[in-house]
Amino acid sequence: CISISHKIINEDEQLESFDPTNIPTPEEIKAYLDSVVISQDDAKELLSVVAYNHYKRIFFAEDGIEIEKSNVIMLGATGSGKTLLAKTLAKKLEVPFTIADATTLTEAGYVGEDVESVIERLLNQCNWDIAMVEKGIVFIDEIDKKARSSESNTNTKDISGEGVQQALLRLVEGTVVEIAEGGKAQQQKGATIEFDTSNVLFITAGAFVGIDDIVTKRLSKGSKVGFKGVIDSKKPEIKYDPEDLIMYGLIPELVGRFPIITKLDDLTEEQFVSIMKNSKRSVTKQYQELFLLDGV
Repeated sequence: CISISHKIINEDEQLESFDPTNIPTPEEIKAYLDSVVISQDDAKELLSVVAYNHYKRIFFAEDGIEIEKSNVIMLGATGSGKTLLAKTLAKKLEVPFTIADATTLTEAGYVGEDVESVIERLLNQCNWDIAMVEKGIVFIDEIDKKARSSESNTNTKDISGEGVQQALLRLVEGTVVEIAEGGKAQQQKGATIEFDTSNVLFITAGAFVGIDDIVTKRLSKGSKVGFKGVIDSKKPEIKYDPEDLIMYGLIPELVGRFPIITKLDDLTEEQFVSIMKNSKRSVTKQYQELFLLDGV
């Protein structure tokens, strides 16, 4: 009991140590991300600036001037570092952080987790300290698995795809939601608390397999064929627009709540070697530690 109490006190002190007058600069955040995550410089720079501006917006926004949230959506293949980036960012800022898997979410009233369970997880991180949790970060992975399918039967209710996207709108845009106090286990008692998501930073991510084909098709719309056609042998630089995500299957309303779009590059062989040698999370270092435990 003593050791558990000591751990709880230390955790509370660590979270309460977030000083709004001493928010890390983008350079400091980027340097910390560099020490953990190899490559992905564009994504790290973007996240550093977004996080800095987000917490400046919370603590120092002038009265009467409302600055909108800059929620982020990250595109990248499995293993490119999406989850690690978000987790490392929260660790640097010393704010509550939770990871949710979009594939487990369904509309309220159906078997599965509803979107409010994402906030419950965040509350559990801080023993339901509302003031602290309202300044946390929520990371929702596999959001691309909730994309609408044009081939789906329109006569059946889509409880886990578009329905979940619509349910997420309330949380992401910044509104007051009611959550059963103490979680779903206490729901029958009827006590609820109000939670304001206006200052919660939402970061979503997904592999979005096949979205490059959508972008290529959009970029090639203006090309001509025939005697007057101009052949451009250069491969166009792929830049992702909100309309690409809409074409993929995300609803326009949800895409509009994520103004920041960033793409994580596929890792090269040299980068894989660098991760194995230099990263703090290197698997080789983990195995060295495992062997040392056995005296090897």
